[in-house]
Amino acid sequence: MGGSKATMAVVIGVDDLLREILLRLDFPAFLVRAALVSKRWLALAADPAFLRRFRDRHPPRLLSFYFHDACSPRPQFVLEFGGIWPLAHGPLSNSETHMAHSNNQ
Repeated sequence: MGGSKATMAVVIGVDDLLREILLRLDFPAFLVRAALVSKRWLALAADPAFLRRFRDRHPPRLLSFYFHDACSPRPQFVLEFGGIWPLAHGPLSNSETHMAHSNNQ
C-alpha cells in the first residue's frame, strides 16, 4: 500500500503527467472541479496552452435544443442522445437504442 501512495505522489507531483491526466477528463465541469484541488492544479488547468489542447480534444457538445414546427403550438424541448438521436417524442425503441449505440462506437 505504501508503494502505491509513493507512486501516486510522484505522478501527481510531475506537472507534465498531471496535465495529461487533466487533459483526459471528459467534461469541462470535471476540469473545474479538479482545478479546485490546489493553486498548482488551478494554474495548470488555467494555462492557455493547456486549455487549447483541452478544447481540441473535447469539442463542444450539443446537449439539447428547442424545435418549433408549424404543427405544434409551441416549441418542443429536444434532448440529444449521443449527438445523433433526438428524443422529442419520448424514449427510443430498443432497435433505435441499439442503432444509436452501434453508430457511436
